[in-house]
Amino acid sequence: GSGNICNVVVNKNRTITAVFEAVPLSADIKANGSDGPITIANGASVTISWASLNADNCTVTFSDAGGSWSGITGNQTYNLTATRTHTLSCTGPGGSAPPDSVTVNVLPPSPLNHTLTVSKNASGAVTGPGFNCPPANLVCNGSYPAGTPASFTATPAPGYILTAWRDCDSG
Repeated sequence: GSGNICNVVVNKNRTITAVFEAVPLSADIKANGSDGPITIANGASVTISWASLNADNCTVTFSDAGGSWSGITGNQTYNLTATRTHTLSCTGPGGSAPPDSVTVNVLPPSPLNHTLTVSKNASGAVTGPGFNCPPANLVCNGSYPAGTPASFTATPAPGYILTAWRDCDSG
């Protein structure tokens, strides 16, 4: 028979059997609403959300660190500075669901920029990579990634000569 009812006429010794099967389990994890993989900027936030069907215990683990989150459903928002894979594992009366994973790729950090200020006490131009300080300006600023080597050239205005640079590494 099928359904929840089994009708029998008991007119002899007989055995009837009720066959039960566990309901299949499922686990689903997402990063920012996507099955992934996704890519975010270094230090940006990501929301990891997960849900399960017919599970009574789920755990989210990380590829690069100890610790975990638990719950049959949930979400966590946090900032990432390294690529991380999140894996959801669930169990229930029917055993274990196939684990589901999502990877969040993190871009390398942007280089730290430093400001280079060129000051002049008189008329003349100073030029360099991506830098132009015209004769009329006594102070100019440029921005450079940390560790960038750069050479600057001073060109005196008519009637002036360059007598010295100050605070250069060499030159």
